[in-house]
Amino acid sequence: MIDEKVSKKDLSYLLSNKVSVEELRKVLENKANAHELNLELQHLNTKVDDLFRDLNKKQQNCALQKDFAYLQAQLELRATIEDVA
Repeated sequence: MIDEKVSKKDLSYLLSNKVSVEELRKVLENKANAHELNLELQHLNTKVDDLFRDLNKKQQNCALQKDFAYLQAQLELRATIEDVA
């Protein structure tokens, strides 16, 4: 068998560069939080899209200002009761 030996300097370097359990835990928590945030943002995006669609439908069903102006002009052209009497 081959004996593998590591110098103290190499061992110290490798140990100083390893990830601690606490650092790994924080990374995993942040990843989970980011995933939850992403899901929440997707949910909100869906709600905004639905709201936009509803508002767009309502806007299409509303009378436009030019329609009101046309109706007003037509009513003004008609004879009033005082004009007829």
